[in-house]
Amino acid sequence: MTVRDTYSEELDSCVRQPLHLPGAIQPWGALVAFEQPQGRVTHVSANMPPEWLRLPGRGLLAKFLPPEAWAAIQQGMPLAGDGRLVLEPALPWPAPLYGHHVVLHRAGEKIWVLEIEWRAPQDGAVPVLLPAVQAACDQIHAAPSPEAMCAAAAAALRRITGFDRVLVYEFDAEGTGTVLAEDRNDSLPSYVGLSFPASDIPPPARRLYERNVMRLIPDAGYEAVPLCAAPGSAPLDLSFSALRSVADVHRTYMRNMGTAASMSFSLLRQQRLAGMISCHAARPLHPPAESRSAALLVSQILAARLNTWHEVSHTREISRLTRVLHQLLLKLTEAEHFIFGLRETPDLLLGLCEASGAVLHFDGSSHAIGRGPPPEVVAGIIAWLWEGREQTVFHSDRLGQACLAAAGCAEACGLIALSLSSLRPAYLLWFRPEWPMLLHWSGEPVKQPGATPGEGPSPRHSFETWREMVRGRARPWSDAQIEIAQECRHALLRIIFRHAEERAALAEELAEENRELTAFSYSISHDLRAPFRHISGFASLLEDEERERMSPRSAQYVATIRRAAHHAGQLVDALLRFAQIGHMQMSRMEVSMAALVEEARQDLEMATPPLGAPQRLLQRPPQPPPPPVQWSIGPLPSLAVDPILFRQVWANLLANALKYSAQAGQPRITVHHTTARAEHVFRVSDNGVGFDMRYAGKLFNVFQRLHRADEYEGIGIGLAIVRRILERHGGRIWAESQPGGGASFFFALPLDQEPPA
Repeated sequence: MTVRDTYSEELDSCVRQPLHLPGAIQPWGALVAFEQPQGRVTHVSANMPPEWLRLPGRGLLAKFLPPEAWAAIQQGMPLAGDGRLVLEPALPWPAPLYGHHVVLHRAGEKIWVLEIEWRAPQDGAVPVLLPAVQAACDQIHAAPSPEAMCAAAAAALRRITGFDRVLVYEFDAEGTGTVLAEDRNDSLPSYVGLSFPASDIPPPARRLYERNVMRLIPDAGYEAVPLCAAPGSAPLDLSFSALRSVADVHRTYMRNMGTAASMSFSLLRQQRLAGMISCHAARPLHPPAESRSAALLVSQILAARLNTWHEVSHTREISRLTRVLHQLLLKLTEAEHFIFGLRETPDLLLGLCEASGAVLHFDGSSHAIGRGPPPEVVAGIIAWLWEGREQTVFHSDRLGQACLAAAGCAEACGLIALSLSSLRPAYLLWFRPEWPMLLHWSGEPVKQPGATPGEGPSPRHSFETWREMVRGRARPWSDAQIEIAQECRHALLRIIFRHAEERAALAEELAEENRELTAFSYSISHDLRAPFRHISGFASLLEDEERERMSPRSAQYVATIRRAAHHAGQLVDALLRFAQIGHMQMSRMEVSMAALVEEARQDLEMATPPLGAPQRLLQRPPQPPPPPVQWSIGPLPSLAVDPILFRQVWANLLANALKYSAQAGQPRITVHHTTARAEHVFRVSDNGVGFDMRYAGKLFNVFQRLHRADEYEGIGIGLAIVRRILERHGGRIWAESQPGGGASFFFALPLDQEPPA
């Protein structure tokens, strides 16, 4: 069998085996695909002229490929620089070889595609292209704005290609296209200023536009030509094919739009589709290859100029925002704490991202700056962010669509959120309010489904202007603002880490000093107990032995010595108890708070003299019995605490409430429990004398009293002991009151104090 016979059989087998996978081309040319280095034909279009199929050996390829191109193929032409199987720098052979335009490109590791396009008859002379391209370049480079650049390119492309209308539009982040410039005659209506929905270019088509930047449809009413494949051939990748047939829905879309022919050029930015040039004609139009190449060059010059403009604008914005960030960080490093620094520099903080409001949520507290959403919405957003917590920097200009807590909140349509901790919810949030915008769509921006299941979407039938007020979105964040927010996060983390190191070092120093002070107080209080007992004891002996010989003044002196020694002994005993709490080994177990409260209440009622009765140190006239106490104790939980220490907590709090409400007509003491913010919160309230909140900070310090000692007994250490016990359990304590209005003491414990089930 001869080479000629083998080759003819390959071509014949291709024609006999139609390819049903993606494989159809437009009818203004033919296609043949072959495998190198053997030159085996894998695919041909069904419209391949019969005389070509009868060429001997590699005659079909040799007919259109010069010897140097065939030699390059045999040696293995290199792929693109990044190694992807993409369009080679297309090898056009625009010379009128046999009256055809030939393009060669790569479609796989070993597959090459040869496209032979028939030369269309021209109605007139081909325009002089070089001066037109040069003029377009000059106008694009001289334009002062992106809109002016696009307008210059649109006018040049209409002159070069002969289309009736040329549109230049850009895409936003969601894929919506907005017309920036237009040049047209009276054959087609104007679309300038209109928007096209993202659904007009579905994601698969968008990826094709990113890979193949030029597409031509000379006549939307064409009938596609199928491809034929040799047995065993893999599907052919037509991504880079100039003749590739488009979907029927797209041609229907063109006809509904009133355009019979179209040509498009992709405007890429960082290899992504950022815009597009669309050329439309009211009649079929097949511009020559020379005009198309010139138009492609103009589109690439426009894309490069637009990218340069955006890069320069981005660099300038980054430079400006970097200066703002440096000023903000300088204030933060000078502040005592970075939270104070953020709150004291609202203009810098908000100006960093051009936000209307900001919230710093740190250590369980939220600090609001500027005009933002209400606290309950902020809390919901923080909970939503923490639940997801994949992104360290989150941004959106339509937050209500993603976060239910922000839905319907006009002050929280835009958000940039910086995560400041992976262990607990800590965020810096910038907010932007709603930015209502009236959009003019080229027709209603909703694609209707197909008439029957499985048909897929159908194109829009109307392109009349459709006005829509867009709500629920904020002004979009710029790339520079998102980038500078990331820089801000890195800087804040460094500041937080430095503060944490300083706090850890300070805490270690304070802990050491506290251990030394505790040991010292324990030693001193222990050593002072004996001297005070001796003073009190010898004063009593002196009084007993010399009572008959002492004058009344001397007896008063001895009594004063005894009372002073007794009081000093009480102080020393209290100080010793306070020091012992720091040394005591805690033993947690499940304890009923209701039982502890009841024990403390019974002890107080059995005390003699009554603990609530006012005491006079110098004079003790007979006191009437105190009025009965009205107790109100609500349901209390069982928690995992040290029972000995918590017995002191309840004893001190209830004793205080009883002491300071004893002079009320009807003493009332209430004990209540609730849960809030992941804590158990207990409250002990009375209707006693109360205190001025200006001095509330002294309540929990050792030996601090807000009432005179001759009015109410005590030495001022009970609440300090309570605070020390609660701190050892991870809790906290505070008080609320007003003079004459009673007092309420609150203490909180983490929810994890609950005993295991």
